[in-house]
Amino acid sequence: MAGILLDSGLAKLEGRIVAGRELAKLDRVADPTTFKGIARLLLAYRPPSWLRSVVIDGKLAQEFIPQDDLEAIAWLGDDLERIIVAVHNQLYGTADEHFRKALGDAGELAIMSAYRGQGNHPRHVSLVSDRFGYDIELGSPAQLHGVEVKSAVPATAGRIILSRNEYEVAQRMGGAMEDDPGHLFLQSRCDKERH
Repeated sequence: MAGILLDSGLAKLEGRIVAGRELAKLDRVADPTTFKGIARLLLAYRPPSWLRSVVIDGKLAQEFIPQDDLEAIAWLGDDLERIIVAVHNQLYGTADEHFRKALGDAGELAIMSAYRGQGNHPRHVSLVSDRFGYDIELGSPAQLHGVEVKSAVPATAGRIILSRNEYEVAQRMGGAMEDDPGHLFLQSRCDKERH
């Protein structure tokens, strides 16, 4: 814990560990409110990689938090959503959320267009519900393929984040044969046009 406090600038080493100004404001009483304040500071100063992806329409989508991390912060109880949404908005603002939604929609439409251009008849099921666990459906009920589209910009193109539902659906839909998967993940990358 001391290493995280030092790395994040919330404490300094002066022969001993000394609380920084922001952390010192919380040291009057060691009660649950104080600990929750410290958790909020740590999330803001050292945001986990998933933080940017877990707030959707102003609400916490816990399914995008890795299980181990969710268990580690479960002690926040009823304040979990309030704290994470507040830190998310402090760091990224609501404009970031709108941009991610627009980027995701554009990626799905690009993949839909590509499938249609190949003579396929895809169904854009994410317009109906996120509960499918994928965005696009291809094939017949007897041979159904789910396609999860993850849109990215160059800085995020090296990874994808799946919800628990997306992962579980992909596990269930795995094809009987290796060359015929029942579930595909596609990444649609949006690069800035260069002149």
